[in-house]
Amino acid sequence: MSIQITRSRKLINRIQAKLRLDKAYDFLSIKYQKYQRQRSYLKLGNQNALTVYYHYRSVNTHPYIAERMHGECAPLAWSNYPEADVAHFLQKPESVAKPYYIEPNDQILTPGVYFGARKPFEIVKRLDDIKSLIASDKFKGLLIGDDDLEAQFVHYFGTDLIHKLYKYPQMRCIPRKKTEEIKCHTGQNRLHFLFLASDYKLKAVGLLIESWLSIRQPDDAILTIACPNIPEKELDNLRSVKSIKIIKEAPLSVKTKKILLLNADISICLTHVDGGANAMEGIEYGHPIITNTFHRSNFLTKNQNGVVVDFPNQFYRLGEYGFRFNSIEEYMANVESEMVQGRYDLAKRSLAEKIQAYIDSPELVYEHSVKSLQLANEQSVVKSNERLLEIYREGIFKP
Repeated sequence: MSIQITRSRKLINRIQAKLRLDKAYDFLSIKYQKYQRQRSYLKLGNQNALTVYYHYRSVNTHPYIAERMHGECAPLAWSNYPEADVAHFLQKPESVAKPYYIEPNDQILTPGVYFGARKPFEIVKRLDDIKSLIASDKFKGLLIGDDDLEAQFVHYFGTDLIHKLYKYPQMRCIPRKKTEEIKCHTGQNRLHFLFLASDYKLKAVGLLIESWLSIRQPDDAILTIACPNIPEKELDNLRSVKSIKIIKEAPLSVKTKKILLLNADISICLTHVDGGANAMEGIEYGHPIITNTFHRSNFLTKNQNGVVVDFPNQFYRLGEYGFRFNSIEEYMANVESEMVQGRYDLAKRSLAEKIQAYIDSPELVYEHSVKSLQLANEQSVVKSNERLLEIYREGIFKP
């Protein structure tokens, strides 16, 4: 979601939206994608080939998804919906006429949007409808990673439909390094920490800056923060801080992001709501991951390849989502209030300690780097595609 917010702030994108150029581009792009898919389908002729529908790319498609679910990284040549044997939808179904899977990219209740629900309170009220949808014959399963979405499913729906959960390597990593290319720090080289943050508030940038300024040896490391909307007052305060570098470009170009990731040693991936793409990109480059508690944190550090800072609140926390706050805005207002009250002071100290631990222990950086690359290979696009193809076939041939 925050990547879309970032994109909407950029002047050129605002102009394009105002002139409806985005819609025109999407119209032409989708028309061309349909043509390509139809052409690929006709080439198959009478072959008994697997045909699967997946969403078309658009200007709002997340860059991570665009790179890994389209083009050469796609598990197969996608089909148009009329010719498809089975469909793979993100968040909610576009149609329920054919067998289909849903990948609930944010949290397990995203299919509630199919029934018109938008706000958390509305989505929770649709639990019976969502469960009925999941239980239906055409609904073949929910595609999830090895994160807390399984626990969410059991919390809301029990275990009688647990067979409709399908786990696959959801990170879809493209490993960018080999183990022998990982640097073994001697303590003489400055460690480079990188935080690719699409939004100042949602990604807890202020909290990170406070923690960084409290560490003992900031001159032994450098922190680069790529964030488009850091307040001017904060930027003024940081001008004299040599250990922090700010990049305001957003969205980052592919070239700039590649250079930043290549030159960094550790990825910081904080969030107050949801996220993970920046962590997965760091994992591809063999970065240890510093993140905070949310429903993907254990997934991102499952190979003991990083550390997790405990945050007092979680937007999707079971028993609270859909009851305590009815929007991200309400939730973030509460987070900011609790920060003023000091409820995040322990999290700030814990984050500073974890940063310091990496600065003090070059061997820990190397160990976690190796484990991140191992995780990238376990969660690779190749292995992900192999599993997805198995799941698609099961959806077609299994009653």
